[in-house]
Amino acid sequence: MRRRRNHSKSEQQKVILTASFVFAVAGGLVLITPASINFQLVLAQEVQGQQQQPSSTFNDTTSSPSPMTGSASQTSSTSSSTTDNETGIGEPLPSPTEMNATMLRGEIGSIQSANPETFSWSTAGDWVMQLDGPLTGRAEPKIESFNATINMVRLDGNVLHEHKIYNFNQSSVTQLGDDSTTFNGTMTITLREGPVENAAGYIQLLGDSIAIWVDPRAVDNHFGTTPIHGMVLPEGDEE
Repeated sequence: MRRRRNHSKSEQQKVILTASFVFAVAGGLVLITPASINFQLVLAQEVQGQQQQPSSTFNDTTSSPSPMTGSASQTSSTSSSTTDNETGIGEPLPSPTEMNATMLRGEIGSIQSANPETFSWSTAGDWVMQLDGPLTGRAEPKIESFNATINMVRLDGNVLHEHKIYNFNQSSVTQLGDDSTTFNGTMTITLREGPVENAAGYIQLLGDSIAIWVDPRAVDNHFGTTPIHGMVLPEGDEE
């Protein structure tokens, strides 16, 4: 004897809707039914939850400090301490201008912009100065002789040539303490066309550096408007 199960009306509707959904998916169609709407809502919530998980992982990764950042800060700190450390500058040399030397000598090395719009020159050379006494500790030191050799080459490596400066005639001197002395006067400078005599200019000793300025009008602006720079070296260190 077969037993009949009495299904409620709601259970029958669920079976029919579920069967409709299965057949609809198999046929490539989606039925707009309450069951399908509920299923799509659940599916959308699951997809949204899966998308949020990688985002959380990415945020955790980016919030952690980068090893490169820590390394860069350590390198910067080390470089700063090295710069501030006086031993990193180099071996100190005795100051000739502070040793009451009556003969000073040194080297020339600077960049001269004769015509900044087209090219500049690199200068190198040496110089020697004979004073009538110590540079500091008296009112008006005087240059008895000054001779300099200036080699010039264009920054593109062309047009290497040489100049000589000599016959300095001092007209006045200006001192600012013991660290700055400026000798004003005239000098002779050799150019390709020949020597230019009585060219106005000055020679300035600032600590252990030297600046030689020549009136640009006297030498056709050959050295530009800025001084030719160099340094004062101890005896025996200029070679």
